[in-house]
Amino acid sequence: MPQASKYSLIPHWLRQLFVGHEIKLTALLMLAWLLGTIGLRTLALPDEGRYVGVAWEMLRTDQWLTPTLNGLPYFHKPPLFYWLTAASLQVFGAADWAARFAPLFGACVAATAIYVLTRRWLSATSARWTLVILATCPVFYGGAQYANHDMLVAGLITATIAFAADAVLAMQNSRQWRVSLLLAWAAAALGLLSKGLIGIVLPGGVIIFWLLIAQQWRLIPRLLWWPAPLLFLLIAAPWFGLMQLKYPGFLHYFFIEQQFQRFTASGFNNVQPFWFYPTALFLLTLPWAPLLFTRLARSASNNPVQRNVVLLLWVWLVFIVLFFSIPKSKLIGYALPVLPALAALIADGVVRHRFWGKDSGKPRAVIAVLAAILCLCSVWAISKSDDTTSYAMTQAYRQKAQPGEPLIFVNVYPFDFAFYSQLKSPVPVLGNWDPAIVNLRDSWRKELLDASYFDVSMGQQVLLADAALPGLLCQSSVTWLVTENKAKEKNPLLLSAERVAASETRALLRVSKDAAACAEKK
Repeated sequence: MPQASKYSLIPHWLRQLFVGHEIKLTALLMLAWLLGTIGLRTLALPDEGRYVGVAWEMLRTDQWLTPTLNGLPYFHKPPLFYWLTAASLQVFGAADWAARFAPLFGACVAATAIYVLTRRWLSATSARWTLVILATCPVFYGGAQYANHDMLVAGLITATIAFAADAVLAMQNSRQWRVSLLLAWAAAALGLLSKGLIGIVLPGGVIIFWLLIAQQWRLIPRLLWWPAPLLFLLIAAPWFGLMQLKYPGFLHYFFIEQQFQRFTASGFNNVQPFWFYPTALFLLTLPWAPLLFTRLARSASNNPVQRNVVLLLWVWLVFIVLFFSIPKSKLIGYALPVLPALAALIADGVVRHRFWGKDSGKPRAVIAVLAAILCLCSVWAISKSDDTTSYAMTQAYRQKAQPGEPLIFVNVYPFDFAFYSQLKSPVPVLGNWDPAIVNLRDSWRKELLDASYFDVSMGQQVLLADAALPGLLCQSSVTWLVTENKAKEKNPLLLSAERVAASETRALLRVSKDAAACAEKK
C-alpha cells in the first residue's frame, strides 16, 4: 500500500487554490478589477466616514480591543471591520483606497467561495461565468469599494454557506468533509465578529432549509461535529466576553437593542415596502438580471449532485431576500449575501441553455463588457455627485490651524473629519443631548449618546450643551468650529467669525477671542 501523502487530509479543491495556475490567474484578475477605482472618490457620509473614523481612532490610540467613536465606546457593530481597516491604514497609510480594504477582502472571499463551490460541484465553465457575472454586477462592484460592514459580512456568509454545502455534498459522496466543515464554522465565527447574528443566522437558515427541502435532514446532526462548534467559540466568544466584563450591559445593548430591536422596529431610517429587495436587486444587477430567466427555462439536470447544488442556490437566494424583507427598514447593502447565489444561477442558465450554445461567445462577451462599463460609470457618477464630504474643509483646517488651537463641533458631527484631519484626540460636540429628544430617531446624536452610557466620564467631556460655547471661545485666542452652514448668520457669537471653508451643509469657522466679551463674562 502506498504511503499516504502528508497533504491527503486536505481536500483537493483547497490544494488547488494554492497550486492551480488557472485559479491564481482568475484571482489576480478579480483583484485587479476590483482595485481599479477603489480610491477614485472620497469617503461617503455617513457610513464610510463613521466606520473608517472608528478604525482611525483604534489606530491612533493603539487600543484595538474596544471600538470608539469620538473617544466613546461604540458597540453598534463588532470589531472585525475595524481591525482589518486599522491594520490596512497602518500598513498603507491614511488613504481612501486603504480605508476600503475590508470590503475588498469581503468581496474576494465571496468570489473565491462561490467559485470553489461551483467549480467543484457544477462545472469549471459555470464557475468562470459566475465570477464574470458577480464581478460585473454594479451593486457587487460598488459594494466591494464601499467601506462599511455589508460586503465583509456578505463574503463571510457566502464562505460559510459554500464550505458547509461542500461538507454536506462531500458527506453524500463519501469524500473528505471535515476540513470544509471546520472552515464553515470558522467563517461563521468571523461573520459574527463582522456584523453580529446575521453572520450565523443567514447561513444556518440557508443550509437547514436546503437539507429539509432536499429530504436530507439526517445530515444536520453531522454538521455539529464537536470540533467545529468548539472552533467557533474559540474565535468568536473571547471578544464578546471581554466587552461584557469591561462594560456591564454590553451584551444586552449589542444583541437585544442593536440586533433584535433594530430588526423588528420601524423607527430606523429607510423604511421601504416588502417588494423593495426583488425590485432593487433586478435593477442593480443589470444587465445580468434578465438572464436569470434562462435558468428558469432550463430543465433540471440529470446529474443529482448538480440538481442539489441548484436547489441550494435557489434556497440561498429566496431565504435571504425574504429574511431582509421582513423588517420595515431596508438598505440595499443587506442584500449583498444573495449576489453569489444569483450570479451562480444566472451562470448555470447561460452555460446550459441552448440559446447560449457554443457559438454564442460573442453575445455573452458583449453583455459582460456592457456590464463592466456600467460598473465604472456608476462609480464615476457617485464620485461626482457627493457633496457631503468634509475633505476640502479638513485640508483647509490642516493648512491653517496652529498647534494648540482647539476644535469644536457645533450641532454637527462630520464622521470623516477625524480621519481626513488625522485628529489625535476627541472633539467636544455641542448640541441638545436631552435623551427624550435624541432617542426619537436614529441619528449621529443617538449614536454618540448611546456610546456615552458606557463611559460617563468621557461623555461629560465631549458631549456638551450649546450653552458651553461662550466659555469655550474664551479659553483660547483662536478657536476652530465646524457648524451648520447657516450657523454664522444665526448666532451672534459667530458674526465676526471667518468662514475658512464650506460644503453644501457645513462650514469651517475661525473664531478669534473677543477680549471685551470674555472680560465681561468674568
